[in-house]
Amino acid sequence: VFFAALGGSLSATGANVMAWSSEQKNKGREWSRAQEICFELACWVLNLTGIALFATSCAMGGAVATVMPIQTGANLLANMFWQMYLRIKFYTKEMRIGTCVLICAVAELGELGPKEPEHLDVEALISQPLAIFWIILLVVGTGVSLAACLTLFNEPKESVHKLISFTSFVSFTTVIGSSLSKCFGLVHGPLLFVLVGIYFIDGFVLMKFTVWANKYCDVSIFIPAQLSSQLVINMGTGFFVWGDGNYIDRPFSYMLVYVISILGVYLISPEVDVMGRALQQSRIRQTLLSNKVAVCDFGQGALELHEAWQKSSQVRALQAAEEQVQVECKEAFEKLLRVGTQTGVISPRELIGLSVRLLEPSGFGPSPQVVQWLEEDVAQYKAYGERDPEFRKRIRETLTPQDQTRLPALPNCSGLATDIDDCTTTASGTFGGNLGGNSTLSSGGTQ
Repeated sequence: VFFAALGGSLSATGANVMAWSSEQKNKGREWSRAQEICFELACWVLNLTGIALFATSCAMGGAVATVMPIQTGANLLANMFWQMYLRIKFYTKEMRIGTCVLICAVAELGELGPKEPEHLDVEALISQPLAIFWIILLVVGTGVSLAACLTLFNEPKESVHKLISFTSFVSFTTVIGSSLSKCFGLVHGPLLFVLVGIYFIDGFVLMKFTVWANKYCDVSIFIPAQLSSQLVINMGTGFFVWGDGNYIDRPFSYMLVYVISILGVYLISPEVDVMGRALQQSRIRQTLLSNKVAVCDFGQGALELHEAWQKSSQVRALQAAEEQVQVECKEAFEKLLRVGTQTGVISPRELIGLSVRLLEPSGFGPSPQVVQWLEEDVAQYKAYGERDPEFRKRIRETLTPQDQTRLPALPNCSGLATDIDDCTTTASGTFGGNLGGNSTLSSGGTQ
């Protein structure tokens, strides 16, 4: 158990060494050739040590179906720690909970897994028709995934197909290697040397592609996806090759743990939403907005926005008062954004694109609208301002004096504030003459 847990932790550490160096390079940091070699070497050494410790735990008599979940749980926990500590990726609530669900699930496998006898007849087991069929599937799957990895190697880091290819290949080769290591204590003579040779070849190829996956894929998704698929393939190998079904007391509970593991990975990977995409495509096929046919809230919101904008165009053409129409346009636009973000139809990246487009005509320099948005709508910035009023003041000072006077007044504080109630408001400037968090921008402000 100790060797398996330590091996999983070291493998995750090696993966994140490479991921961190790649992340820093993407941010503009230059590494010398010697530094890049050191990062790759560290990744290789840590991963090879992890593999060796796993093989040792199997050779010492540990059942693969029991040892691998322990290694997987340690790997997931270490991966989340390093990803957060090194700030490689921000872990949302869903990702943190999903990782914990996976760890709990694989911990259960240690209790529910097969209790194998000390001695197994390897030759008799692998000569069974079902075992031969499964071994052929493993070999074919390895070959197909290898071809896919080489074909999609230059795809972007965010490519789902690239991620699936590397995940599949690393999982197949890992399961093959674990089964080979299981044979070390069960065979003797020349066959043992042959298996050891194949094991090292498998390990070398596995390590090379693991390093590439850590460098060219999103590690925060690759590691959980790879580990869970590895567990599932390993479960199949245990059933069809090693006869684990004969040594499991609670097969239904055992299967459910794997279902929970897959759901945990699904929760960790917000970019991968198969069910959501299928539902979205189904709704699109049923929608025809030009005929006012909308089957979801987002489509209905788009219709309401179109109606509000039509009314606004008519009002402008008649040069009539359009205050009420503008309110309707604002409400329709807010509803479209709210429904879109709540349902995932509008992604954070698309909202960023909208913000950039809206700011582009007036430039990206200091803007009273942006400052007011930060101060009134962004909770994290408000907390910064309460903790450090001087910084909030300096941000305002980047604006022109005219723009500063049109912002809501700042609380009067000196030094670092520990309680916003210690501050008192001393000015009354605001956009449109309204005080408080609900103040709005006047028509004369920068657009």
